Amino acid sequence: MGLLLQRAHPRSSAASTEPAAASLSSRLPSATAGIALGLCGAGSILSELHQLWGGPADGGTLVLTWMAAAAWLPFSLSRLCRRRVLAAEMLVPSQIASYGAWQMVWQFLSLRLVYLASPTAARVLVAVGQALQFGLLVWFLAACRRTRTAPEPFWNPPTVNVAVSTVAGIGVGLPAGFSVGCFVLALCLQLALVPWQVWRTSVSASVSASPAVAMMQAMHSAVIPRAPLRAYVVDHVVHNVVHHTVHHTVHH
Repeated sequence: MGLLLQRAHPRSSAASTEPAAASLSSRLPSATAGIALGLCGAGSILSELHQLWGGPADGGTLVLTWMAAAAWLPFSLSRLCRRRVLAAEMLVPSQIASYGAWQMVWQFLSLRLVYLASPTAARVLVAVGQALQFGLLVWFLAACRRTRTAPEPFWNPPTVNVAVSTVAGIGVGLPAGFSVGCFVLALCLQLALVPWQVWRTSVSASVSASPAVAMMQAMHSAVIPRAPLRAYVVDHVVHNVVHHTVHHTVHH
């Protein structure tokens, strides 16, 4: 993801006269959010290994998450200071995809760092991140429709990866129904988009050459969720469906 996108506006000869924030923005392309997300993903791998093999405290995940924050925060500040750059990037589907990575990092930081200090604040931030994700999903699909951009692997961060809202929501203790709804939405998006992405990757040299193809391997976590998430979904979806089916059969 970190190699997926190029900067929206190259530095001009007048860049030396711009404020420091402008210079910072020019040095931090939108792909910076993808780098931060990659660090969060590496932290998730270490966390899984820690749960599998045990050992001392899961310090590696925390270190990688702080590294992600060190990339994510300057990038976020650079876009707040240069809203024209942000507005321009938000018109291009391939650039919008990096903001899908940005909001996922928002949720990971809320889950792994903010939660340690204040679970309540973490819940609020994750809920805001979920709202941002849904808003970005709608915006991204509208931009793709406007520019006639067909599905390919870079679509995943703002679409299929809505599954991150499930993981973060469960982790901070948000209401069950909303988190499970995010999971079901992620599965529906995956069923609708992934076959099309695979086909375009197979037949298009330009699509198959994109670094974004590497992101397709990350979606297995939405198909085979981790044990706590799998148990959560089974308890709150399968159990309720069976209960209501039996209740309907008995009384009708």
